[in-house]
Amino acid sequence: MKRIIFLIPVAFALVLFFVCRPVPYKTVELTVNGAQGRALALFEISEDKGAVFLDSVYPAKRHQNQFRFPCKDLRIYTLFAPGSKESLVLLPVENEPLCLSTNYDSLVSGAKLCGKADRAVNRDVLNYQKRVLQTESQIEAIEQNWLSGRYTVTNADSLYAACSRSIDSLFSNLRQEAIQLCQQHTDNLLPVFIANKTVGKRTIFDMNNSGDIIFLKNCADALVKSLPFSGHAARLLFNAERAESRLKQRHFFDEIR
Repeated sequence: MKRIIFLIPVAFALVLFFVCRPVPYKTVELTVNGAQGRALALFEISEDKGAVFLDSVYPAKRHQNQFRFPCKDLRIYTLFAPGSKESLVLLPVENEPLCLSTNYDSLVSGAKLCGKADRAVNRDVLNYQKRVLQTESQIEAIEQNWLSGRYTVTNADSLYAACSRSIDSLFSNLRQEAIQLCQQHTDNLLPVFIANKTVGKRTIFDMNNSGDIIFLKNCADALVKSLPFSGHAARLLFNAERAESRLKQRHFFDEIR
């Protein structure tokens, strides 16, 4: 009987050990030129709380332009440099190293992957952010052209139409790229980032458009199947289903009026 009493606690302890072991952290290695001892602000983008400040990350004492900090797979992180307009989003993926080099005042546009991290997933995450930044810059230039030229041109309506077409074309090209990436990446959080990212005051997908809602719902379904424990995937599916329900209600009330 003593043996049984002894063996049960041991077995229970072993179960607790394997069930409750913490998930190991991934370490991000970041070389930031021009840091000059300045810190970066690290946030996690929570599925229900938004941006949550985690820590101020300082460069290593011996290597002034090198930063190292822990993060977990299948989370969304973002790095800010005080005074910079750019924020670098990190989407760590299981079994994929995360190592980058960049510039303190241009975190996204100056970012490059290290050799061991130059994989398809990491590359797509970084390249999409660069395309968004480039598109936003081009849209801003077109808007400035409109603001500066609307009182000097002969036909302001014509200028406005031309500017609108240019912006729509830029947005359409980025949207096509976003659709392809969402279809390709159903095992990581890139579609979640894309669905929530604004570009020139617009979201890539319109939650009042039935086609966009169906696309996002299908995308979210695939994510939930691949990542059943991801709160981000579940949240995206919830938002798509809620938008679908609201649109159906709107159509119903429009029909009975």
